[in-house]
Amino acid sequence: MFPLFFTTAKDGLVPLEPWTVRSGEGKQPNNIQVPANGHPAFLHISVVRCNRKGGKKMQERTERAETHLGELVAVEPFYHEEYGDCCRLHLGDGGTVLDRRSIRGVKQALTRRKALNTKYLRELCGGELERRLSLPLPLAADLILVPLKMRLPLTANDSAYGLVNLAKVRKVVGNTKGGALLVLCSGQTLHTVSTRETVLAHLAEGILVYFFFRSEVWGC
Repeated sequence: MFPLFFTTAKDGLVPLEPWTVRSGEGKQPNNIQVPANGHPAFLHISVVRCNRKGGKKMQERTERAETHLGELVAVEPFYHEEYGDCCRLHLGDGGTVLDRRSIRGVKQALTRRKALNTKYLRELCGGELERRLSLPLPLAADLILVPLKMRLPLTANDSAYGLVNLAKVRKVVGNTKGGALLVLCSGQTLHTVSTRETVLAHLAEGILVYFFFRSEVWGC
């Protein structure tokens, strides 16, 4: 699968298919169901805690990202009040789950699940893009994870970048408050700290990596 983009328009990457935001999409559901293909060994349900006014907080389902390789849309780093630096996984059905690991831990786990060598991937991508940092992570033809700046880190050891599946991006919209908004094929939206132009540049690099790996590595 290849993202539905073309590059002939004057404003950069444009989706081939129109995408319309429908009200209510991308919001956290009131009731969360464990998917039929879930892996109970990795499933944890957090304890329901009460806020100061006595109201219950929503239960958060936590799973490991590598159990959702086939439906992964984006990995968003965020600070959880209980677990600290962790990730929110955006899935193809429009739902989200929590991975209690940092973005670095999630990237390593995804690469291991695909039995790939992280160092070799970085060398190939870095050589093609002529740089060493903020490189796409090509795990499969339909799973090119593009790094995008999604937050301002609180410490020097925390990453500012999340990951977006290139094949799942439908539209990039400029935000008047700064940054850009990604419209995903799952109906979700993601805010990035980077400008629309920077986001489009990163997505274009992901497309270059896709074509390079398709011809030189995957042989398809």
